[in-house]
Amino acid sequence: SSKLKACMDIIETAKENNQKVLLFSSFTKSLDLIEAELRKKDISYYVLTGSTTKIKRHQLVNAFQNDQTTVFLISLKAGGTGLNLTSASTVIHYGGICLHKIKQQIELIVLDKQIMFKFIN
Repeated sequence: SSKLKACMDIIETAKENNQKVLLFSSFTKSLDLIEAELRKKDISYYVLTGSTTKIKRHQLVNAFQNDQTTVFLISLKAGGTGLNLTSASTVIHYGGICLHKIKQQIELIVLDKQIMFKFIN
């Protein structure tokens, strides 16, 4: 689809520039499609969903903050406690949930850096 192509274009550009991407969606099927594309293109990623345990969640967040993984796919249903993901420079919202819902569920801590937000609806 054109949404998926636009999303992958943003991710590939970020990868070329050694930048990290957070991708939020309320639709796990969308995350599955994006995950398949990332595998095809050999782009490193992590996935956080509502079924991810608290221990695994903590491990994934720490790993993303400290390694060279390009993309962190996050289901908005994962919700709960805040996520401290300061290493990303691009945030993609993929899907049809409104922005205030993201702000309610995800706490993004940004320290003196510019973040690019992209909304693909």
